[in-house]
Amino acid sequence: ANFHIRTFRLYKKEGDAIAEDRTILQFHYTQWHSHSCPFTNALLEFRRRVRAVVGHVIKSNEAGPMVVHCNDGGGRSGVYLSVDANMELAEEEDKFDVFGYLKKLRQSRKGLVDNVDQYKFIYDTLEEHVICGNSWFPVSELSQRLKQKSSKDPNTKMNEYQREYMLICKQTPRFTIG
Repeated sequence: ANFHIRTFRLYKKEGDAIAEDRTILQFHYTQWHSHSCPFTNALLEFRRRVRAVVGHVIKSNEAGPMVVHCNDGGGRSGVYLSVDANMELAEEEDKFDVFGYLKKLRQSRKGLVDNVDQYKFIYDTLEEHVICGNSWFPVSELSQRLKQKSSKDPNTKMNEYQREYMLICKQTPRFTIG
C-alpha cells in the first residue's frame, strides 16, 4: 500500500478520572519522496479513502480540524490540497482553477508546490480523474465486474477491457528518440 491509516486515542486525566478523550486519525502517505511526484492513481485512491473516512466522521459530529503536512512543510502538502480542492470544485461547479487556488494557497504559505513537475502533476492527476473516473470497486464485486467487462457494447463493438486499454494508452506518454 502507498499509505497507512492509524488511529490514536489521547486522554487527559485529572486525578484518576479521564477529563478529556480524543481520537486522532492519521492518513500517512508513505510513497511520496520530497520534491517528487507519486503515481496519479495512487494519490486519487488516497484522496478517496481520506474523503470516505472524514465524511463518516463529519456525519457523526465528532470532527475536529484537519491538518495536512509534509516533512518540509510545503511542496507535497500544496499538491494534495490543490488536487483535493479542485476535485471538490469540479464536483460543485463543474470546473477547475488550479492557478487561482494555488495562488490563494501561496498567499497563506510560501513554497506550497515546490517545482514545475509538481505543478504539472496536479494537472495530470485532475486529467486522470476526469478521463478515467473512479476505477476502484469492492473485491466482492470482482466476478460480476469480470462478466460485465467481457460483454461487448453494441454501439462501439468493444468490451470494457478494450475501452479501458484505450484510456490507459491516452494516459501513457509517448517516448521518442532524438
